[in-house]
Amino acid sequence: MSNVLRHMAQYQSANFEPESLSTLGDALRDTYSSSLPPRTVRWCLEHILVHILKSVHAGKAISVIKAITRTSPSYFKPSFFLRCSHVFLRHKQYRYAVQLLELVGRLYPRYSTMFRCVVHELTRSGATSLVPRACLAVPGSLGKHRYHFTARTVAIRAHMPIRILSLKASSMLDRDPSDISTIRLAMHLLIRAGRILATKKLFARVADKLDADTRTSLCNIYLHGVVIQPLPRNGRKMRKVLASLNYLVDHYSFTPDRVTVNILLKAVMRWRTMFDNKKLRALFDHMIRSGYPAGEHVSSGRLPFGTPLSRAPQEMQLPKLPPYISFERHARPLYMMFIKAFYFRNDVQAARTVIDILKGEKHAVAMRNMEQGPPHDVTDDVHS
Repeated sequence: MSNVLRHMAQYQSANFEPESLSTLGDALRDTYSSSLPPRTVRWCLEHILVHILKSVHAGKAISVIKAITRTSPSYFKPSFFLRCSHVFLRHKQYRYAVQLLELVGRLYPRYSTMFRCVVHELTRSGATSLVPRACLAVPGSLGKHRYHFTARTVAIRAHMPIRILSLKASSMLDRDPSDISTIRLAMHLLIRAGRILATKKLFARVADKLDADTRTSLCNIYLHGVVIQPLPRNGRKMRKVLASLNYLVDHYSFTPDRVTVNILLKAVMRWRTMFDNKKLRALFDHMIRSGYPAGEHVSSGRLPFGTPLSRAPQEMQLPKLPPYISFERHARPLYMMFIKAFYFRNDVQAARTVIDILKGEKHAVAMRNMEQGPPHDVTDDVHS
């Protein structure tokens, strides 16, 4: 089985079919229910398990993880569980995320990073009914930290309408106004309740206590909250977003980053009467021309939709940004937005083109990770 794992991790990671993932999940569960996989193939096993988690057979991967941890509780490091939780949250598999959190709570009861991540996303996405179960997953954590108290507040009031629950957001900061996780959670509660002005006031209350990176992150949260509100729409929405951006720059020295660019483009894509499928294609080519990865399309010297420079959207002058582009944080979310926008405009061909580019880049990233070999066995900090 070890040789099979190495081979599949190195050569077939981007080509798994759902049926093969199901069969592989069963084989791994049967093999490792009574024996422990060698630690030399742990990185291969983790890579395969993440692919199973992304499929419709995620439950089988959970079974494999549980079987291995029953034999060796410390076989998987906390960083692997955190990675798995990100996969579940990204695919909106919230119940699996909580189930995994319960396992981590037993193995690493002092590991709070994953707890914060899961509770934060459950609250942000509106799955507050699962917050009580998530809070109980970390033994003895409630009350020790301000963030845990905030999570408990959300859990106790999970049955309340969000607008009523959001009235407690400002009071969440009374005990420790410098706790960044609590600030983020409170801002998301206010945004979900449609209380943008209250979000703005809460940010103003803490802005002078923040470092530059944290201020940028919270400004992006606020700006995204402006974008996702149902009203106003189209041109008025775009003007409001740009006015909010300028306000943050002028009053709080906000420095836009590539996450900010994605937020602005999300507002643009929602303006369907102004940006039809032709302009959206030109916009995508403009982003590729600006440095976003497109695999063979760039290497062959052509743009995905062949938009000439003369037809580039002049109104989209992006702020000057550092050259580094993260696939997970910047490129992947941007491409997912384009895919959704193209489908909304019934431009299936364009959506499939972006899907092919996204798959190619995911494969390229996986291959680069494989070339680096297995990660060093460094003990994770479980006391964060």
